[in-house]
Amino acid sequence: MMIYLTTALAYLVALAPTSNSYNIDDGGGGFKVMGERAASFFGYNLRISKEGNDFRLLVGAPKSTKSSNPQSVNTSSPLAEGSIESCGLQNFIESSVNCISVAPPTASPGDSYGLSLDVATDSTLHACSPTKMQSCPPVAYNPGYCFRRSEETRNWTEGPQTEKTDCSLVSLDIVILLDGSLSVGRVNFELVKQWTINVSRSFDIADGSTEIGVIQYSHHYSQQDLNEQDYIVTEISLGQYRSQSQFEDAVEMIRLHSFTTYTAHALNKSVYDFQSSPRYLDPRTAKVMILLTDGRSSDNEFLPYSANYLRSLGIRTFAIGVGRAVRDELQIIANGNGTDERVFYVTNFEDLSKIISALRTEILSFALEGVREGGGAMTSVHHLQFGEKGFSLNSDVLLPRVRNRRIIQVDITGGNLLDDLGAIQHQLDSITTTLDHPTGDTCDVTD
Repeated sequence: MMIYLTTALAYLVALAPTSNSYNIDDGGGGFKVMGERAASFFGYNLRISKEGNDFRLLVGAPKSTKSSNPQSVNTSSPLAEGSIESCGLQNFIESSVNCISVAPPTASPGDSYGLSLDVATDSTLHACSPTKMQSCPPVAYNPGYCFRRSEETRNWTEGPQTEKTDCSLVSLDIVILLDGSLSVGRVNFELVKQWTINVSRSFDIADGSTEIGVIQYSHHYSQQDLNEQDYIVTEISLGQYRSQSQFEDAVEMIRLHSFTTYTAHALNKSVYDFQSSPRYLDPRTAKVMILLTDGRSSDNEFLPYSANYLRSLGIRTFAIGVGRAVRDELQIIANGNGTDERVFYVTNFEDLSKIISALRTEILSFALEGVREGGGAMTSVHHLQFGEKGFSLNSDVLLPRVRNRRIIQVDITGGNLLDDLGAIQHQLDSITTTLDHPTGDTCDVTD
């Protein structure tokens, strides 16, 4: 009987065809579930561990719920805790396999432990949960959690990257610049205010992780200091309100200027507002400027300089155009490279609500992933916080490593378990060890 398996050690599972929930690659691109129940994905991952003079089989069961017998669990829930089972090799071919759960005791629904595991030469067990959720308003994300279990103490500890995982890296300072020119009109300005309120609702200002300020701009008087202008005014300062209802009341109180459109000077004014925040120098706070306008600026000759200055300070710039807004100017404000990156355009004010979801997504994408500065590498304050670490583990293992998903053939016609173990050891010895990550810049492969 010739069996094609996706992992070198996984052929052992085929030796127990009467047991429940073993998954075997059938060679045709799919998995066959052996037994009566399609349950825990027992057998998704396999490693051999040496404990003293004994060998044990470590089996991943990422779809299992809390149970001492993952083969008997019948669940298709995507929120399974998962399990890592330590099974004796001597009785593994028996129809009833006696396994002991060694998964991290802090496993929660959705963690799916058993997706990724490995054993080092010192018998330390490494396990990761790339699906474990970290809730950090205004976002929830999957940083990837990795743990180590010492063979000596049998205690689980966090890996070095997991120790750094916290919620302190998702702060947002957002300043919204509203065109208060005559062309907007009072009726449309009410729609602009409602849009501002709806944008704020798409974040969470109550816990302080996101702070939103609002500037209304129209005319600029050259004889007045920028912070003392009559028509470039901070209506709401960053962090002024932690209550959503109070923020909305303050927005409702804003009255349209009905004057000109000094957009470049408004951009300069926003710099003062960002720098007035006590979080301005905090590298863990992402800074975003959103400008909404419906026409041509009165000081467009200064736009490139003002917009570039904001970006040089690490402030991400977005431009919202309505109606007769000039696309070239929107591009200068948003990115300066002549593209529609971070540019949003609607034909009328009634359609502003349609762009809120996409705008929020782009803002959070910047906050989570960072920004490429000066054509160089991506910079971010999050340092792999959103990398879903742990889908693949590589450490020095007891048996030589075969690259994940490498297809090998094992003829297990006749013979017994120990003979077959020797056969696969021989095949493993003939395969060159291969790491799953490229050479060059590397990180801790156990986390």
